[in-house]
Amino acid sequence: MPTRLFAVDRQRRTQTGGVAVEFALGVTIFMLIFMSILEGGRAIMSYGTLAHLAREGTRYAMVRGTTDPSITASASDVSDHVESRANGVGDISVSTTWPTGGSKAPGSMVRVSVSTNYQSIVPVFGGFVLSSTSEMVITY
Repeated sequence: MPTRLFAVDRQRRTQTGGVAVEFALGVTIFMLIFMSILEGGRAIMSYGTLAHLAREGTRYAMVRGTTDPSITASASDVSDHVESRANGVGDISVSTTWPTGGSKAPGSMVRVSVSTNYQSIVPVFGGFVLSSTSEMVITY
């Protein structure tokens, strides 16, 4: 009978490190998946904010388009307007163009592009450039 107890004891001693290794691998994989989901959500939120800023800038330029240069919005006016609304995005770059020959008259087009360098909070994922462009017809 005592030899059987020693066999169980010997078996337990040989398996003591297995649980720690399985736990370490499981936690590592779980944290990688969890942080990937968080970073993906954060990047999608930043892109949505950039898309909104591009539309907001385009709308600002669209309703201020006219043949009267004293009323017409310039590229710097649009950039200032977009940057004033960019809360929590970081440093953004705004580019405003009028693709129909530079005309700001009603019926012409205006295009606003907004971009930023997205920096991940997890060093493994690095960073990349996010950008969004919006284009509308000047109506007023």
